[in-house]
Amino acid sequence: MMTQDEQTRLKTELLPGEEVLWQGRPQLPVVNSSTLPLFLLSLLCPLLLVFPLMQQRRLRRTLYVLTDRRILVYRANWWRGVQRHAWPLEPGIITSRVHRPGGRGDLIMEYTYGRRVSEDKGFLNVPDAMCIARLIDEAEKKLNCP
Repeated sequence: MMTQDEQTRLKTELLPGEEVLWQGRPQLPVVNSSTLPLFLLSLLCPLLLVFPLMQQRRLRRTLYVLTDRRILVYRANWWRGVQRHAWPLEPGIITSRVHRPGGRGDLIMEYTYGRRVSEDKGFLNVPDAMCIARLIDEAEKKLNCP
């Protein structure tokens, strides 16, 4: 479900005639292999719980949108504000597909290499990733069909 602010932002962003095919959010992890060490340490030092709580807040405010022309990601910043990423639908737009048990997965459109931090960009940790990937592939074929 989109908030009123997200709906307003999306309406101003959409091109004339552009239609939303799917919208969703990342699935919130509870405790997984990457968060388990931090979770165990937080039992010793409760201040360490701040990071996972901030991460969950950030994920709740992240929005993924697939239109009949583009892929849009509104990724919440740590404190306030939103970073917007957009990719046109074109062949091979999904550069990497990561599938996890239970249907969750990542559909990566871009990978940014940094000196200290590297980052995947795309639909990350989405439920039913295979279905969303098929929607993207179908929309791309329909858009680019002569």
